[in-house]
Amino acid sequence: MHDKALTSSTAGGIDASDYAELLANLDLAVAVNDTCGRIYAINDAFADLFGYSVQEAPHVNIRQMVPADYGDDLEHHWAALDSGEARSMSGGRKLIHKDGSTRWVRVHASAARRQDRTLVLTVVEDWTDHKWSDPGFMASTDPADSGN
Repeated sequence: MHDKALTSSTAGGIDASDYAELLANLDLAVAVNDTCGRIYAINDAFADLFGYSVQEAPHVNIRQMVPADYGDDLEHHWAALDSGEARSMSGGRKLIHKDGSTRWVRVHASAARRQDRTLVLTVVEDWTDHKWSDPGFMASTDPADSGN
Protein backbone atom coordinates (compact mmCIF):
# COMPACT_ATOMS: atom_id res chain seq x y z
CA MET A 1 0.00 0.00 0.00
CA HIS A 2 1.31 3.47 -0.77
CA ASP A 3 0.33 6.93 0.38
CA LYS A 4 -2.08 8.71 -1.90
CA ALA A 5 -2.74 12.43 -1.96
CA LEU A 6 -5.07 14.71 -3.81
CA THR A 7 -2.80 17.31 -5.30
CA SER A 8 -3.71 20.95 -5.69
CA SER A 9 -2.01 23.95 -7.12
CA THR A 10 -0.33 26.15 -4.54
CA ALA A 11 -1.15 29.21 -6.65
CA GLY A 12 -4.90 28.87 -6.22
CA GLY A 13 -5.19 26.83 -3.03
CA ILE A 14 -8.47 25.32 -1.98
CA ASP A 15 -9.78 24.87 1.53
CA ALA A 16 -12.37 22.76 3.35
CA SER A 17 -15.25 25.05 2.36
CA ASP A 18 -14.29 24.61 -1.31
CA TYR A 19 -14.39 20.82 -0.96
CA ALA A 20 -17.70 21.04 0.89
CA GLU A 21 -19.28 23.15 -1.85
CA LEU A 22 -17.98 20.86 -4.59
CA LEU A 23 -19.43 17.79 -2.88
CA ALA A 24 -22.71 19.57 -2.09
CA ASN A 25 -23.17 20.49 -5.75
CA LEU A 26 -22.38 17.02 -7.10
CA ASP A 27 -25.36 15.30 -8.73
CA LEU A 28 -24.28 11.94 -7.26
CA ALA A 29 -25.39 11.06 -3.74
CA VAL A 30 -22.59 11.73 -1.23
CA ALA A 31 -22.39 10.96 2.47
CA VAL A 32 -19.60 11.27 5.00
CA ASN A 33 -20.01 8.54 7.59
CA ASP A 34 -17.89 6.34 9.82
CA THR A 35 -17.52 2.58 10.00
CA CYS A 36 -19.97 2.47 12.91
CA GLY A 37 -22.66 3.77 10.55
CA ARG A 38 -22.96 7.28 11.92
CA ILE A 39 -23.69 9.86 9.22
CA TYR A 40 -21.92 13.20 9.57
CA ALA A 41 -23.03 14.91 6.37
CA ILE A 42 -25.00 14.28 3.19
CA ASN A 43 -25.61 16.29 0.06
CA ASP A 44 -29.02 17.03 -1.46
CA ALA A 45 -28.63 14.20 -3.99
CA PHE A 46 -28.24 11.70 -1.13
CA ALA A 47 -31.29 13.15 0.61
CA ASP A 48 -33.30 12.87 -2.60
CA LEU A 49 -32.18 9.31 -3.33
CA PHE A 50 -32.93 7.89 0.13
CA GLY A 51 -35.66 10.21 1.43
CA TYR A 52 -33.78 11.58 4.43
CA SER A 53 -33.49 15.34 4.87
CA VAL A 54 -30.13 16.93 5.53
CA GLN A 55 -31.42 17.65 9.05
CA GLU A 56 -32.47 14.01 9.64
CA ALA A 57 -29.15 12.53 8.47
CA PRO A 58 -27.25 12.83 11.77
CA HIS A 59 -30.00 10.77 13.44
CA VAL A 60 -29.87 7.94 10.89
CA ASN A 61 -27.44 5.04 10.96
CA ILE A 62 -26.28 3.62 7.62
CA ARG A 63 -27.30 0.16 8.91
CA GLN A 64 -30.96 1.30 8.69
CA MET A 65 -30.48 1.50 4.92
CA VAL A 66 -28.91 -1.94 4.51
CA PRO A 67 -31.18 -4.97 4.04
CA ALA A 68 -30.70 -7.69 6.65
CA ASP A 69 -29.27 -10.10 4.06
CA TYR A 70 -26.48 -7.59 3.27
CA GLY A 71 -25.51 -6.84 6.89
CA ASP A 72 -22.58 -9.28 7.06
CA ASP A 73 -21.25 -7.92 3.77
CA LEU A 74 -21.33 -4.36 5.15
CA GLU A 75 -19.54 -5.37 8.35
CA HIS A 76 -16.87 -7.23 6.34
CA HIS A 77 -16.19 -4.17 4.20
CA TRP A 78 -16.14 -1.74 7.12
CA ALA A 79 -13.70 -4.02 8.96
CA ALA A 80 -11.40 -3.97 5.91
CA LEU A 81 -11.53 -0.16 5.84
CA ASP A 82 -10.96 0.06 9.62
CA SER A 83 -7.95 -2.25 9.55
CA GLY A 84 -6.34 -0.60 6.55
CA GLU A 85 -6.66 -3.78 4.49
CA ALA A 86 -8.54 -1.62 2.00
CA ARG A 87 -8.54 2.14 1.47
CA SER A 88 -11.42 2.16 -0.99
CA MET A 89 -13.94 -0.17 -2.54
CA SER A 90 -16.80 -0.17 -5.02
CA GLY A 91 -19.65 -2.47 -5.87
CA GLY A 92 -23.33 -2.96 -6.53
CA ARG A 93 -25.89 -3.57 -3.83
CA LYS A 94 -29.42 -2.86 -2.80
CA LEU A 95 -30.21 -0.27 -0.15
CA ILE A 96 -33.44 0.71 1.52
CA HIS A 97 -35.17 4.07 1.03
CA LYS A 98 -36.78 5.72 4.05
CA ASP A 99 -40.20 4.63 2.70
CA GLY A 100 -39.07 0.96 2.63
CA SER A 101 -38.62 0.67 -1.13
CA THR A 102 -35.46 -0.81 -2.61
CA ARG A 103 -32.82 1.21 -4.43
CA TRP A 104 -30.23 -0.66 -6.52
CA VAL A 105 -27.03 1.33 -6.35
CA ARG A 106 -23.30 1.32 -7.08
CA VAL A 107 -21.45 2.40 -3.97
CA HIS A 108 -17.94 3.84 -4.01
CA ALA A 109 -16.27 4.28 -0.63
CA SER A 110 -12.97 5.85 0.35
CA ALA A 111 -11.58 5.70 3.89
CA ALA A 112 -9.56 8.12 5.99
CA ARG A 113 -8.30 6.42 9.14
CA ARG A 114 -7.99 8.53 12.29
CA GLN A 115 -7.00 7.58 15.84
CA ASP A 116 -10.56 7.48 17.13
CA ARG A 117 -12.50 6.43 14.00
CA THR A 118 -12.41 5.69 10.31
CA LEU A 119 -14.21 8.27 8.17
CA VAL A 120 -15.75 7.10 4.92
CA LEU A 121 -16.63 9.22 1.91
CA THR A 122 -19.48 7.30 0.30
CA VAL A 123 -20.57 8.16 -3.24
CA VAL A 124 -23.70 6.43 -4.50
CA GLU A 125 -24.96 6.04 -8.06
CA ASP A 126 -28.63 5.13 -8.51
CA TRP A 127 -28.85 2.10 -10.81
CA THR A 128 -32.41 1.17 -9.93
CA ASP A 129 -33.54 1.54 -13.54
CA HIS A 130 -30.38 -0.01 -15.06
CA LYS A 131 -29.28 -2.92 -12.87
CA TRP A 132 -30.71 -5.71 -15.02
CA SER A 133 -29.19 -4.37 -18.24
CA ASP A 134 -25.59 -4.34 -16.93
CA PRO A 135 -24.04 -7.76 -16.24
CA GLY A 136 -21.22 -6.12 -14.26
CA PHE A 137 -23.57 -4.39 -11.81
CA MET A 138 -22.98 -6.78 -8.92
CA ALA A 139 -19.20 -6.81 -9.39
CA SER A 140 -17.24 -7.88 -6.34
CA THR A 141 -16.61 -5.43 -3.55
CA ASP A 142 -14.15 -7.74 -1.83
CA PRO A 143 -11.16 -5.70 -0.62
CA ALA A 144 -8.84 -8.16 -2.36
CA ASP A 145 -10.42 -7.09 -5.66
CA SER A 146 -10.41 -3.34 -5.00
CA GLY A 147 -6.89 -2.71 -6.23
CA ASN A 148 -5.72 -1.23 -2.93
